[in-house]
Amino acid sequence: MSLWGTLRSIGEVFGWKRAAEPVGCNLGKVIYRETKRSAQIANFHRPRRQLRPGTRALMRELFPELDVNAIRVRTRCRLPSNRFSQTGSIYGMTFGYTIYWRDNLDEDDPTDLVKLVHEVMHVDQVRRYGSEDDFACEYGKGYLAGGGDVPGHIRNPTAYHRNPLEAEAYAFDARFRDERGRVVPDRLPTP
Repeated sequence: MSLWGTLRSIGEVFGWKRAAEPVGCNLGKVIYRETKRSAQIANFHRPRRQLRPGTRALMRELFPELDVNAIRVRTRCRLPSNRFSQTGSIYGMTFGYTIYWRDNLDEDDPTDLVKLVHEVMHVDQVRRYGSEDDFACEYGKGYLAGGGDVPGHIRNPTAYHRNPLEAEAYAFDARFRDERGRVVPDRLPTP
């Protein structure tokens, strides 16, 4: 028996029990930690950098309670969800305040900025939930429960899209898209 198992057994003798977490919560935490670790290992050679001042000003306007100066981005990353390929349908993944971006991030391109808004929403969700662990718990529960309202431009939504945390990010970035999902540059605020 491990030390932790021994301590848990002793605690139970004294009536101390850890509250059981929902399956989705545990699943979310495990998947989040392992995916984050995989992204870190696959991209250890990719430098982390701050967003440019103009991009930080834009994000500050959209997310006034978020410390956008703490956000870091790594570009040209190999992402676990793309099977560690440089190509794939997933353009970004966010862990805490670090965004892993599949390609080069063009902060002058409105399409990249709207995609970035989606990822920054996840950074803000981590802030609102208080920690990466609490965010991962909610993400896992949301993935299993579904129920998130998805914008109409997402034609065939999956359980991933219906996760309330993803649905919130898609709904937020939809403010800068037309009904077909194309980015409308004039809808982005000018800081």
